[in-house]
Amino acid sequence: MKDFVLCILFLCFGWMASAQTIEFSDTPLQQAIKSIERKTKLSFNYNPDFLKGESVSGKFNFKNKAKALNRIFIQTRLNADIEEDNILISKKEKRTFTICGTGKSKNFNTPLRWMNVYVKEYAKGVQANADGYFEWSVEAYGNEMVRISYLGCDPIYRRLENLDKSLDCKVYYLKESAQLDNLNIVIKDYILPGVNEGSHYSSLALDYAKLKSKHPDPEKDILKVIQQLPGITSVNENAAELNIRGSTPDENLVLWEGSRLFAPGHMFGAISAINPYLIRDIDIYKSMHLPEHANVIGGIVNFELIDSIPKRINGGIGSDLTMFNGNIAVPLSDNIGLVAGGRSSYSGLFSTATLNNYANKTFQTILVNQNNEEDDDEMDEMNIRFNDLNAKLIFIPSRNSKLTFSALTMNNQFTVESEFKKEDLLLSDRINVESFALGAKYEQFINPEQFIRLSYNYSDYNNIQNASLFESEVEDSLISESIISNTISEHTFGVHHSWKINDELQLKSNYHLEQKTVASETDERFQDGSDFFENEELSGFFQNASVNLSWYKNKSIIDFGFKSTYYHEINQWYHSPRIQIQHQLNNTIKLKASAGRLYQFVSQFTQFNLEGFSRNESIWFLHQEEDADALSANKFTTGFIFKKENWLIDIEGYVHHRAGLNAINNLSMPGDFFESEGTGRIQGIDFLIQNQWRNSTSWLNYTLSKNIVDFPNLYEDPVFASNDQTHNLSINNSLSFGKWKTLIAYNYRSSLPFSKPDGVESLPSDEPGINDFEIVYDEINDQRLKDYHRLDAGIYFRCKTFNERFFIEADAMLINVLNNDNLGQRNHFLDIDDDDDNNQNRPPRIIRLDKRLIERTPQISIRINF
Repeated sequence: MKDFVLCILFLCFGWMASAQTIEFSDTPLQQAIKSIERKTKLSFNYNPDFLKGESVSGKFNFKNKAKALNRIFIQTRLNADIEEDNILISKKEKRTFTICGTGKSKNFNTPLRWMNVYVKEYAKGVQANADGYFEWSVEAYGNEMVRISYLGCDPIYRRLENLDKSLDCKVYYLKESAQLDNLNIVIKDYILPGVNEGSHYSSLALDYAKLKSKHPDPEKDILKVIQQLPGITSVNENAAELNIRGSTPDENLVLWEGSRLFAPGHMFGAISAINPYLIRDIDIYKSMHLPEHANVIGGIVNFELIDSIPKRINGGIGSDLTMFNGNIAVPLSDNIGLVAGGRSSYSGLFSTATLNNYANKTFQTILVNQNNEEDDDEMDEMNIRFNDLNAKLIFIPSRNSKLTFSALTMNNQFTVESEFKKEDLLLSDRINVESFALGAKYEQFINPEQFIRLSYNYSDYNNIQNASLFESEVEDSLISESIISNTISEHTFGVHHSWKINDELQLKSNYHLEQKTVASETDERFQDGSDFFENEELSGFFQNASVNLSWYKNKSIIDFGFKSTYYHEINQWYHSPRIQIQHQLNNTIKLKASAGRLYQFVSQFTQFNLEGFSRNESIWFLHQEEDADALSANKFTTGFIFKKENWLIDIEGYVHHRAGLNAINNLSMPGDFFESEGTGRIQGIDFLIQNQWRNSTSWLNYTLSKNIVDFPNLYEDPVFASNDQTHNLSINNSLSFGKWKTLIAYNYRSSLPFSKPDGVESLPSDEPGINDFEIVYDEINDQRLKDYHRLDAGIYFRCKTFNERFFIEADAMLINVLNNDNLGQRNHFLDIDDDDDNNQNRPPRIIRLDKRLIERTPQISIRINF
């Protein structure tokens, strides 16, 4: 009986509770009110006209009538005044709401730059800043829904009343949407923390601040960090002379704030001229790229500096065994900020083994005669100076606009005296290389879906080489002097419009005007008066129009781009279509493919010069003649990515068909090949496997490739290009424990090709009784240098000081731990000076020139950040 009574009471309680709960689904408000009146004791008084167009949804428990009514009427533009069981409905008045907050990625806890905050009813919104922060005032009803959204994330909705600034500014975490996160369409922390897949054309996006905090970089060289990625290397170990999937350094583009850097390295490319402490983001394209970028047939590395106003003064100073460095970020006002940084070599204050080793690698010449004996020449009084200065001014006049100015200047000076004991000669070399870049950019957000950008960029490069030959220990005994200069400048004005049509479509359109001017000059003076002077200057004016449509649908991303370039001087159009497709097959495998055609209008040729250090300097020239047509490339890639838990496997194959190549850059022999144009084919496969386990990250890169060039007017059969390397393997391991991080990196590359002389041939001369000579090669690039091996090891330490605002970074690294004797180049020349007056027709000897790469070298740096 007791149990029966309890059961009856329980049923009655459940019935009464359920009687107090009413559920609606987009129900007209007037109908909902009548339902409430039937099921409760509540009575509503209202003007029926107020209720038109209002509806409610949700499950409401009227046990707490005030709470239930508040939840109902917050969905409307009406107020509900409660007097016991009588409810008076009145119209709300608009009022000003001030809201604020910060948007972050839920999975990666990173700021969502330029996130959209939008009230659809009024077509009004605001854009978050570079830190994901927004603050906004809007006049509206409190029930209006605010949409907080970011491309690739699921939007979240909040009512204005719940976002009022009287509440604390909150962090709103947006979760990556299924097609972009759960299905790994865009992979975050691709190899290392801070190395992510880009959203366009299978690019890679580096968040350098995050990368350097998680991964040791003892050399503090961004361009060398990039060489740890698959498909990117430098055959001569230079930071600034990148070979991206078989392309030569001049076929690749290094952009700094939108300006092209024609010489992005110090000591002629040995180390990077990019200051790492000012970099925000880096975009890397290895095959196809967005059509808005400049015309280039290789890869692109695009650097963007910090572009948000610092909240407080911060920066750092430091030094390593090659240079001093420093940077600072200063908030000048609430809407103006400045970031600046500079680096400088020791400029003769003192010398280090590290600086000397870099210099020896860059400028050393090992002359070997026919008997395999090295000539005993000496270098004295070597002096190397270099510096760079970066600065950027950020001005944000309003929430929807931004104006920035950036400038970069670089200078390299090198002087050395070399004594040739056998000939009693003294050679004085002076080389000066200067680069300057300037950028101005204005961005205006039209609405949360559209923005426009106006930009101007200027880039200038100037290289002057002076070589003077004297008789040893004889005053004023100038025998000859050679001055060679090469300059190139580029002006670019651009208009860019970006439009997020909807969550699936994004359209980018660009129009760029370019003016390129290239000049070269040679001035040679001789003791006998047989002077020589030659100069040339060419200019090119280009108009570029491009569009790129990105489609994000379910498990796929498709990019379609098209660019048209009009070259005024030769009255010709060049059209560059391209497409990229990524499709998520399942939760672990993503397929990808791309194809397109690219053009390039400036490139380099190598000037061979036996005097001095035989610094085979690259000279820029403009493709404007009939015998120097524009470079072009048809590129195709396909592959897949497998990602599951802590494992990542990325395999991508590629084929590049190139045309308009010059033989000077692609054959390992000196010669005048300006009238020789050829074609080339690069085919290869990049393989990456990476594993993350606790505090350790290991990855292996392997590239199998073949680089063939064909110059039918020179040689009958195709030959290997000078930078062809069949195998390229690197193994890296990064380990973290507390404040310490270690890095071990091993690199193996198969040998580079070179041409072996078959003899010396006599040629008729313009002077009677005197013959000219040239080296004869039976085969071209058919021989190979020895394989390349290099092991590096480093350790990194970071800790706070007695002051919480200051912390110390210290690095130590040993480059080429095993001191392998690696070669980066071999050429052959005729020793014309070997002839004397009595044997002018005797064939001269052949001299071999070898370039050795860096020997075992320490690198230590220390830095204080604040």
